[in-house]
Amino acid sequence: MIAGNFLVTLKDGVEEKDFDKWIKEEWSRTLNGEGGPKGMTGQIAKGDRGPATGHYLAIIYFESAETRAWYFPVEGEDLSEQGRKEIDASGFGKAFDKFWDFADVEWRGDGLIIS
Repeated sequence: MIAGNFLVTLKDGVEEKDFDKWIKEEWSRTLNGEGGPKGMTGQIAKGDRGPATGHYLAIIYFESAETRAWYFPVEGEDLSEQGRKEIDASGFGKAFDKFWDFADVEWRGDGLIIS
């Protein structure tokens, strides 16, 4: 399994309570629910201590390196055409796109889960 992790910062004017509600009710349900994008799940944690206070930590899981490469064939670039079609067909595409209205993301890296 592969995990990609990101530091998420809310854009100016976005209320935490609105983002939290949207993440729980739309983003997470469409990503992680039955019929979500094949081979992909994810979680968002709200930083409440240390340097991440006021930020959110996002982790996207891919079932394999091949699945990650199918969605994102080039590191640091957008979804592949096939990956975009899959997230749209799963119903996650709308939430994927709307996320950028709420927040900015700093990619921290991808890695093979070893434990």
